[in-house]
Amino acid sequence: MTDVSIIIRTMNEAEYLGPVLAKIAEQSGGFQTELILIDSNSNDGTLEIALKYGSRVLQLPRAEFSWGRALNLGMETATNEYCVLLSGHCLPVANGWLDSLIRPLSDPSVAATCGRQVPRYGQDPFEEAELERWFPPLAGNKSFLMFTSANSALKRSFWQAHRFDEAINSLEDADVSARLKKDGYDIQYVPAAAVYHSHSISVAGIYRRWYWRSRVGMFLRKDTNPRIKTASRSLWPYIAPLEMVFVTIGRYFFKGLKICLMQGYISQLWKSPFYELVREYAVYTGVRDGLLDVKTNAAPRQFSYYSNRVPRFIDLLRFVEK
Repeated sequence: MTDVSIIIRTMNEAEYLGPVLAKIAEQSGGFQTELILIDSNSNDGTLEIALKYGSRVLQLPRAEFSWGRALNLGMETATNEYCVLLSGHCLPVANGWLDSLIRPLSDPSVAATCGRQVPRYGQDPFEEAELERWFPPLAGNKSFLMFTSANSALKRSFWQAHRFDEAINSLEDADVSARLKKDGYDIQYVPAAAVYHSHSISVAGIYRRWYWRSRVGMFLRKDTNPRIKTASRSLWPYIAPLEMVFVTIGRYFFKGLKICLMQGYISQLWKSPFYELVREYAVYTGVRDGLLDVKTNAAPRQFSYYSNRVPRFIDLLRFVEK
């Protein structure tokens, strides 16, 4: 029997948490699981559901929240070497999810694993295009660039030497992944360890996700990608982001349209231009601001993911959420 700590982050996850915990209880493989819930002031019944399934609940107030701080708190509390990181709305697809996610960690060279994320069909057809690109249904496990804090496993001893950055606004998992890779450790992508994971369409959510991902990504990769430092000079921070805009359109916009047509989401097609406008504006401003961070060698060191104001014109596009 293997002991595993499962660290779940929640904020008003009552809709999904019950099925998630029930599915964890059904997992095969003879695991002894320690459930640790890191909650940020839920008031919708999340805590009652967690306690019903025997979870240990720790509160991290929203005013003190950051992705890295929540993950570090969970890892500090965990008593086992094998730790699973899971978002409270990520539902394991099969009863072999945990076994598939943990098994590769027996290799001393493997520091972490990353499971597949399968979209909840119909919830956000445009996010489906993103998830299908990032987490393909490959045959067998593969060496991977990074793990994600939504559905992954990480050895606690490796985390102790590579703690999550508590001030970073995005890509806290990519940051740790890069440091583990730099030290010569492997991360395994395990398609069989799949969860259902989607978000409801929210233009503010789209903007924040892509803005911070783009901005933080520039600073994190500045020492490994020479083009980033070159692009940060003179007027290039205002011109170079256009390349990323065109790349993003090519990767996601047309695939989103294809998914709408193939999956029968015809009624959602009219939303696509508005969705893409928000995403590409976020990519442009995020890359621009990231390049300016590189230019001054000073990235934000305070978590402001939610407090950073969303541009007013994006708020006016909220009608696409209906």
